[in-house]
Amino acid sequence: MPGGVSSPVRAFKSVGGNPVVFDKVKGAYAWDVDGNKYIDYVGTWGPAILGHADDDVLDAVKATMDKGTSFGAPCPLENILAKAVIDAVPSVEMVRFTNSGTEACMGMIRLCRAYTGREKVIKFEGCYHGHADSFLVQAGSGVATLGLPDSPGVPASATKATLCAEYNNLDSVKKIFEENKDEIAAVILEPVVGNSGFIKPDQEVKSSGESTAATSPFFYEINLLPSRSTHAVTMKLATASALILAICGDASAFSAAPSVNGPTTALRATATETYTFTKSEEIFAEAKTLMPGGVSSPVRAFKSVGGNPVVFDKVKGAYAWDVDGNKYIDYVGTWGPAILGHADDDVLDAVKATMDKGTSFGAPCPLENILAKAVIDAVPSVEMVRFTNSGTEACMGMIRLCRAYTGREKVIKFEGCYHGHADSFLVQAGSGVATLGLPDSPGVPASATKATLCAEYNNLDSVKKIFEENKDEIAAVILEPVVGNSGFIKPDQEFLEGIRDLCTEGGALCVFDEVMTGFRVSYGGAQKYFGVTPDITTMGKVIGGGLPVGAYGGKKEIMEMVAPAGPMYQAGTLSGNPLAMTAGIETLKKLSEDGVYEELERKSKKLVDGITATAEKHGLPISGDFAGGMFGWYFVEGPVKNFQQATKADAEKFGKWHRMMLERGVYLAPSMYEAGFMSMAHTDEDIERTIAIADEVMSQL
Repeated sequence: MPGGVSSPVRAFKSVGGNPVVFDKVKGAYAWDVDGNKYIDYVGTWGPAILGHADDDVLDAVKATMDKGTSFGAPCPLENILAKAVIDAVPSVEMVRFTNSGTEACMGMIRLCRAYTGREKVIKFEGCYHGHADSFLVQAGSGVATLGLPDSPGVPASATKATLCAEYNNLDSVKKIFEENKDEIAAVILEPVVGNSGFIKPDQEVKSSGESTAATSPFFYEINLLPSRSTHAVTMKLATASALILAICGDASAFSAAPSVNGPTTALRATATETYTFTKSEEIFAEAKTLMPGGVSSPVRAFKSVGGNPVVFDKVKGAYAWDVDGNKYIDYVGTWGPAILGHADDDVLDAVKATMDKGTSFGAPCPLENILAKAVIDAVPSVEMVRFTNSGTEACMGMIRLCRAYTGREKVIKFEGCYHGHADSFLVQAGSGVATLGLPDSPGVPASATKATLCAEYNNLDSVKKIFEENKDEIAAVILEPVVGNSGFIKPDQEFLEGIRDLCTEGGALCVFDEVMTGFRVSYGGAQKYFGVTPDITTMGKVIGGGLPVGAYGGKKEIMEMVAPAGPMYQAGTLSGNPLAMTAGIETLKKLSEDGVYEELERKSKKLVDGITATAEKHGLPISGDFAGGMFGWYFVEGPVKNFQQATKADAEKFGKWHRMMLERGVYLAPSMYEAGFMSMAHTDEDIERTIAIADEVMSQL
């Protein structure tokens, strides 16, 4: 791992010496691997407000884990926490949950820009709002700790609309407003600064005849300035056992699902007698008053297939049960991670044992080394790895690293490939963007995507043309080696090999985004499956065994650019947390056994062959394919080689198909632009039942 840690400040670089490696935490104490005991005032950088490993919290989490570590679908717990946050935090009327504070701040700034129609934002020197490019300007925290003024790899265009003021200096803010009249989208600040040490805002106590109230004229003026002079919107962050984005009202930014304008027919209107959805409908109706679109991630809202989503109660093996007690054969698998099947007993037992030592350390722990070695041993391109909180964060770090290492800004991506929701990637991005009918996303400044160039997947000439037109300017070519965010599209072997050669010839880095394909199509990922080795690889999903995780890795000489080993900044409070590391370790142990991927591919082939044969039997155009434990099909004559061809599939037919399969107990991704996932827990009987149900449904399409 770069600098030996999953987040830079843990390396003790600014205080000298090496960090202690934690073994366990409890209450106010931490113990290192040498048995030394510490009174801990870091508290995993803030979350451990009850003390580490609180017994009541652990008991509740363990009970929930028995129902599944991740659903990838709406669940009642989201409503409960959302209501608690809304009741507690004065500014919050609606909330969106994310994987980390960095992702919350990314969504927040995009929302501010989308809502106001303006690009410029004011932040304060020394305030840190996560490691998105647009915030790495005089950012304090790890950047200041490491002595980095900002970070290599951040394009000037990405921070062009970020203006900095001095904390506790109202005149510095007024000056920026005066110089940028009617252009400021938001003023963003830490209400108490914790990333430049500890700085409280200036306060003034005002007395009245009956009461005394402490108010901050600084905050008061900051909050009022936009409404007085520019009608900009200010946003605030709230924390309540998860880091969340506070959203007031509906928004059309991509990280916040749009208000539902598509088909809204309740599922029960067309359901069979066996399946009713009364409780799901009630819970989802409430969810729409609490969270944008009623969900924590847009595609879960069923917008492209009609009806409302079912609300999950529990998952196990190859199956999911909703709150009405309906059972489904699940081919979503929490969008990929559940490769062993949901809630695998061995993984759960290991995670529960680790949990007794603490849910998060915020310090180095031996588990990071173990999972890092497993990844390095398995993935051909990886000599060193950095763990993050999500695939989005992994891709953010990856693109900054490519730019820092090459000294170039321009990157090539492909139409319909999705690499997380960082601004620079929301260009012809497929997945949720295509599902929701958004060409890109409101709130993304033109300057943020200026250096992102798009080519056509499986069309090597389109890539060559960009290289020729931008000689010695391309930092990297980034692609999904198997596309899973435009449905399911396999690459031509010659295409992957050609990309590798073009990058070598042009001095650019070749990057495989294997967040979806890593340990999914083979133990070494798509790069091992196809025999093409990139320079950098991003990963997620499977390597966390159902818990939030991401990673990026590559050649040691490249990865040593990452802080604290080098100057390129990227960090995360919960990165490398022991629970995700344990789940990943146990999952990879099982996946490394002989015959696992041959069996996954056999089952994927059986399902795809059965579905396509059934469609042909009923005279329906269809095209399907598979790789390892990943598959997909389109209602269109194939083969489908790129996103534009995928868009020609019959979306209306897919919506009907999805709804009718759901009503009969088969849970498929609620978008024709998402791949399906096979698990080790699926049986031949499950697959045969799925094909039989598909036969019944297709006879009615």
